[in-house]
Amino acid sequence: MAAALIAVPVAVLAPSAAQAVEPGAGWSIVRSSCTSQFEGERLRWYGGVKNMSWPQAYRPEGDGYECVWTYKATDGNEFDYYAVVATSNWRYDGDSGARDYPAYMWHEIQSNVPTSGNVLKTTESYTSHNNCLPVSFGLSLGPFSIGTKMDVCDSHSVVRSVNERDRASWYSSTTGGLEEVETAFMEKVPRGVTPTFDIYFAVPQYSRTWNDNTGLWTSTAHLAWNHFTHTTSGSGGGGSPSPGGPSDPDETNPPSGGNSQTPNLIVMQANNGLLFARENNGTWRDLQLGVMRGTSPATSNGQIAFQANTGFLFTRSAGGTISDTRYGMMAGTNPAISGGQIAFQANNTLLHTRNMNTGQTTDLALGMMAGSSPSIAGDTSSWRIAFQANDGFLYYRDSNGSTVNTGYGMMRGTSPSITKLSNGTYVIAFQANNGLLYTYSNGNATCLYLGMMTDTSPAISSLDNSWTIAFQANTGFLLTRNSAGSTVDTRYGMMAHTSPSARGNRIVFQANTGFLFYRDGNLGAVDTRYGMMAGTNPGI
Repeated sequence: MAAALIAVPVAVLAPSAAQAVEPGAGWSIVRSSCTSQFEGERLRWYGGVKNMSWPQAYRPEGDGYECVWTYKATDGNEFDYYAVVATSNWRYDGDSGARDYPAYMWHEIQSNVPTSGNVLKTTESYTSHNNCLPVSFGLSLGPFSIGTKMDVCDSHSVVRSVNERDRASWYSSTTGGLEEVETAFMEKVPRGVTPTFDIYFAVPQYSRTWNDNTGLWTSTAHLAWNHFTHTTSGSGGGGSPSPGGPSDPDETNPPSGGNSQTPNLIVMQANNGLLFARENNGTWRDLQLGVMRGTSPATSNGQIAFQANTGFLFTRSAGGTISDTRYGMMAGTNPAISGGQIAFQANNTLLHTRNMNTGQTTDLALGMMAGSSPSIAGDTSSWRIAFQANDGFLYYRDSNGSTVNTGYGMMRGTSPSITKLSNGTYVIAFQANNGLLYTYSNGNATCLYLGMMTDTSPAISSLDNSWTIAFQANTGFLLTRNSAGSTVDTRYGMMAHTSPSARGNRIVFQANTGFLFYRDGNLGAVDTRYGMMAGTNPGI
């Protein structure tokens, strides 16, 4: 048995906690949210090479975190006032000469209740002439005021691009010149009206590839979107899962045959943000359903599960019925589905499962690692979920209630994949915290000594009692490894920050052209010529 991968404890000093924005008199805090501020857990960002095409490979990069505060005040008469402050903190650790290179960031604050009478206040555009020193700004709406600040280096700007009654957005084209950006949206609504605010952050995660023809490094702009929902009454976003609807079935006519290993559909988030599906006969369907930025759909037996652009878990039955489960999902995570059983990370970071046939959703009360997604195998009668827990180890949970910590550490930002063999054995594939591909089955882990690309995850599928793993190697190419010990480098380049999916002998992936490809067995891959959203994975 391979030695357990256990992270060596290291003393880490906690960073200063994010401080709530200082509101003026009369405000009370309603909700607050933050991504992790700890070393090694912050959000990584990468910009492009100079002019997006340059002989040298250096680029702006660093890490950071994001926070949101929502406040409420009342004038004692007919109106309530709300202020939402979105803060992004940026640390630069790239080449000193690359701060001005392209790296777009974005803030957007949306309200589902437009402000009354065009009474609105938002942070204005700002260009710094202050040599990376913080500058404070006061915003007032009616009798209430709130303070924000900008810490932006000389000649760099934050631009307000949208300023409307129900939304505002800001961007900077040079994240390397930012240290802290606070943007605010203030509105007035009739007394007793409780708006819901959706706050979006875009983090630059540009790709960088060598162009053999031009002899230059080239970059492609990609943004990773994080989403927070702050409700101003009841439970929901901002810390606990949004309440589910009635336990009505999502699938009134469940497909027979359990969890088939024969692909029925290929699903993906297209480059217009909508859910697309490809049937086995090659027919494409635009399902006209918006998918959350940076997330990927899943499918099994013709059923589909995905995080909608509302942040809620949606399902589509094999017969085409759409169900909004009203369960909120964690930003940047994907559901998994197998034989009508769904696994997902709710927006309180806990693992949940849902039976599509009955509509029953269960909180399994198991904390998951930020930015990771579960995988499930089996069907509604018997299943196993594999996931990266919030301690960084690979866990699995069975339908009989058993939870097992395997003791094997996983790479941050990655997710495991699980399959069930004909003999009932489960096999899990995962990227360990040494960057290598591992399998886990029957209590034993095996290192396959194959290096994986950072922040990507493997996919495992089975036929009878044999399995095949597809993964993006640390070369950027799609590789496969099977249970017979054969490793194949397909020589197909994959898009940065994406992972393949597999079912039976078919593999689907986003190629480094941005198009969806599929590969059956050892045949050549087929380019469907359908463009995918950057940073997302197809499902099969």
